[in-house]
Amino acid sequence: MGDFVKSASAILSSSQQRAEQAAHNIANITTPGFRSKHSFSEVLNIADDLNRPELVEVPVISLTPGQLSPSGGEFDLAIDGSGFFVLRGEEGLFYTRNGQFTRDADGRLLGVGGRYLQAAEGGDMILPEGLAEIRSDGALVDGDLVRARIAIVEFEDVRPRSGPDGLLEVDPASVIPMDNPTIRQGYLENSNVALGEEMIALMEAVRRAETGQRLMNVYDDLMGRAITTFGQASG
Repeated sequence: MGDFVKSASAILSSSQQRAEQAAHNIANITTPGFRSKHSFSEVLNIADDLNRPELVEVPVISLTPGQLSPSGGEFDLAIDGSGFFVLRGEEGLFYTRNGQFTRDADGRLLGVGGRYLQAAEGGDMILPEGLAEIRSDGALVDGDLVRARIAIVEFEDVRPRSGPDGLLEVDPASVIPMDNPTIRQGYLENSNVALGEEMIALMEAVRRAETGQRLMNVYDDLMGRAITTFGQASG
């Protein structure tokens, strides 16, 4: 009976995780550059005395690009194709497709959570007063002079992890600078959340939860019958 309860509990837990993930994706459908997460079931061996397998939900970040939309923002940037912006915060370096930036009093471009956009040459990306033109290759230009270039990177054979504020984390050894990125100023990338797929995921999670609940009801019924039978026998 113990395994029966564990199976039902695993189904309920898996359904809850899937529902929460779908709800999180839907809540961020209007967040620029948001990368949706999807879960798949995987059987892992639990490190106990019996080393029993257990079904768990493994979240995977979708790297499918979102659609680019004009925003008109002077410091709004979108990557057309592959690649990620690099942001520096107190916690270290993070990566994002969200190109919604603001300029502080020192000319630094601030991204998600007030983190600093990084330059390809190293350090923070700084736009001097009066300069706001960024070429499609990420170069900040002053006439014919290239003042700086935005760092755009990709990841080598590794999927990023979830970081704070919807940002991505990855082992620095797997980060590769891109030589020929394409950046569009005055545009933002939409999230890659597919509302239809998320609604289907929610419905599937509800159905699986109902299955787990029915299993628990069957278990309760069997236990009730067993107790009644033992009680009659002992009487």
